[in-house]
Amino acid sequence: MRRYLFDHLAPEDRRIARRIYLAMLAAYLCAILLLGAAVKLSAVAAERPDLAECAARDLKVLTAIGEHGEAQDVPADVIAAAFFSMVKARTACAAGNTTEGLAIYDSIELVPGRSAKK
Repeated sequence: MRRYLFDHLAPEDRRIARRIYLAMLAAYLCAILLLGAAVKLSAVAAERPDLAECAARDLKVLTAIGEHGEAQDVPADVIAAAFFSMVKARTACAAGNTTEGLAIYDSIELVPGRSAKK
């Protein structure tokens, strides 16, 4: 293969062009690896439909924590406890104990009490 694209470039420009091509190659390889990982994770999730239920509860709790944290209508220690309970539930679901994880998700309560604002 003739390298006609580089014939008219100065040596420094050739080095820059090579760097660009190598960076593009690295970006494509990373994209392929990420795509492979996503396919693998979706295959694992398809094999375990109970993880979808854990993910749905996690999203619900995470959204509630964010909303109450932004509104500041729940004391900070209650929000922190809810977050740490959510982490425990995630750990249980990831370990395959979805029943336990879902029970932990169900036990998380963010009831607006006295205002955290002063």
